Amino acid sequence: MALKLLSLVIVASSGYSVHQAVPDTVPPHGGRKLSIAAPLDPPLPPLVENEMEEAEMGGEAKQQPQPQLRGGRQVVLASSEGSVVCPSFLQPNIQQEQLMRFVRSAGVPADEFVNETQSICSQLGFSPMKRLSYGGTWQAMGMATSADVQVMQHLSDWVKEQQQLNKAENKTWGSFSKPNNGASAGSLALHVANHPTKISVDGPPRLMDFGCGSGQDLAAIQMAFGAKKDDSFCLDVYKVQHPNLTSFALNPASAETYSHSLNSVLKHTENSIHVAVSMVTFHHITGSMRSDALAFISKSLAPGGIFLMAEWDNSPTAAVPSREVYYDIAHFLPSILFSHNVPTDASIFKLGTEYLPLVTWKKLARVAGLTYEAQRSKLVKVNGIQLSPEELATSPYAMNRDAYLVFHRERLHRFSA
Repeated sequence: MALKLLSLVIVASSGYSVHQAVPDTVPPHGGRKLSIAAPLDPPLPPLVENEMEEAEMGGEAKQQPQPQLRGGRQVVLASSEGSVVCPSFLQPNIQQEQLMRFVRSAGVPADEFVNETQSICSQLGFSPMKRLSYGGTWQAMGMATSADVQVMQHLSDWVKEQQQLNKAENKTWGSFSKPNNGASAGSLALHVANHPTKISVDGPPRLMDFGCGSGQDLAAIQMAFGAKKDDSFCLDVYKVQHPNLTSFALNPASAETYSHSLNSVLKHTENSIHVAVSMVTFHHITGSMRSDALAFISKSLAPGGIFLMAEWDNSPTAAVPSREVYYDIAHFLPSILFSHNVPTDASIFKLGTEYLPLVTWKKLARVAGLTYEAQRSKLVKVNGIQLSPEELATSPYAMNRDAYLVFHRERLHRFSA
């Protein structure tokens, strides 16, 4: 459950090695100048998970017979009744603020993608009036149906056709999500540890990635800080095989097994971690497991250590009370844009996730003994003004209402078995 992030950073008066200086301001998407609180290049890309491409995509897509309906091309013929893809992709705010930005960043013409979506949803009987009353939650919108599978398969076929006609870039998931082989994650962590002031932690750097995926991001952070294997902890729900990292597998079979596995790891990390990160992982952790995970991170931090959480903001607005359904579907956009391996089982679109407003993440972290650092959380500067996580999430530079929250440990913890 890891992601790609930034690129190289130079930090003045840093106790850690840095390799390259970069410009203070750079042109982001759309040509406006965006500068970072410290020099970063390029601007913040979207927060995406390693597993978005294949692990959650399901099995190999099966081609279904489809009638000729439009321009000689095959399109689906079903009913949009109960569909969640059409109302989510065509909701005006989501479309402009999230979907089109993601599609465009993948090298696919976003306006044409939306037009194709409108066309196929219209043929399925989707009413434009439904866009004005978007519930956003699975409870409000119901379950995904075979029509959703067919819409996504059609869009995947359309993207593939555009790529074959050289009207869209033929990117891979790897080139999109890890353009620098994950090196940008190291730059981000190094920046956060040194701005606005350098963290003060005794001893050699000890690092932890909670939900580390392949370990590629943690390896980059390890290199940026010059940390040893025994001081670089990679945690996920499976044991990650990486030669330079110390890996632990958490057991999510039940709340009890999850808590037990966290306590087992805590014996190695307690009161010792300088920098902990978790990149778009926590929306997959719900209930008591989530509170246990936050408490574990709090207890793992050394005095003066910090925790960087990257998440997708789900603060309600008048037009979009929740983005729960869209965020779940967004996990499958890579199957449309890159692999063209759309799942055939509509039930897997509902991931069992929980996306929270930033204010709620702050409250939950505080309960776990973590103190929010407002200044350290301001990573982006626009027109000379540093953006808070809330401002960044609603800015043109966030593709999934991306937000970065930084915390430090509030008090000294002692683990008791």
